[in-house]
Amino acid sequence: MPPAPLPPDLSPLPFSAHPPQGAGPKTDWTRFWRVPEGRAAEFMHASFTHHAYDRHTHDRYVFGVTTGGAEQFWHRGALQIAPAGRVVVVNPGDVHDGESVVRGQSWQRRICYLDPQLFSDVAAEDGRPGAPLFLSSVLDDPDLATDLRAFHAAAELPGQSALQRDTQLRGLISRLIRRHAVTRPDGTPAGREPAAVRRVRAYLDAHPADDLSLADLGRLAGLSPLYLARSFRKAFGVPPHAYQILKRIEQASARLRAGEAPATVAQSCGFADQSHMTRQFRRAHGVTPGAFRRANAR
Repeated sequence: MPPAPLPPDLSPLPFSAHPPQGAGPKTDWTRFWRVPEGRAAEFMHASFTHHAYDRHTHDRYVFGVTTGGAEQFWHRGALQIAPAGRVVVVNPGDVHDGESVVRGQSWQRRICYLDPQLFSDVAAEDGRPGAPLFLSSVLDDPDLATDLRAFHAAAELPGQSALQRDTQLRGLISRLIRRHAVTRPDGTPAGREPAAVRRVRAYLDAHPADDLSLADLGRLAGLSPLYLARSFRKAFGVPPHAYQILKRIEQASARLRAGEAPATVAQSCGFADQSHMTRQFRRAHGVTPGAFRRANAR
């Protein structure tokens, strides 16, 4: 069945918004959209052959299913493999990347990006108060994968009722939590990194746009710059400068959701210019800031 007609608010570069007529299986394409339900749930349907995600984070839960090929991604200190039919879940703030297991071979995904408060609300309704934490990022749960894929495909088409979409989404999240989550009562990360490295991370979280040197952060941590860089990367999977970029992208995402213009966002979030933000944003999220903003404005 051919894909439904797409609205004009999709990113034309570096991917086609949908498979062009006559396009072969190696065409990269994405579709990104938002619905009001689920505390403004965001969705992506994508096929990648050449694109590889840089290491990045989200301020939301990532909940999706691999629908074709196989993806590999670094997460929680190990390489994860998600072949077709596997559910993928990533906690907010977890650093991860993503690419095809086989270079030059395509893989497809259907992904939801969901507000952490929605997960906490659903967990509380099920008698599990607190912030759900997923220790495994690739789940072998065939019926959940089938139902998530069907829900996501229906959400891509016009005419689905908001009540049906909201009911099904909450039901899927409830099943995911009951089957696969543990609970952090206070909602804070369960890290084992040294206190000095945590201080640096907290500072970068609070001041992502600041122009900082490694020496500045070393003085904050009470560590030599080189030792800090090595310790930070060991703890979080990326060096401090890359983590700062991730936090800038996270801040930019929030501002774009609020409808701010990309040029204004780039300046306020510490990017060199709008094109710099666009390159970094696209490597992390697979769509341009403009497409992300337009989808959230609908």
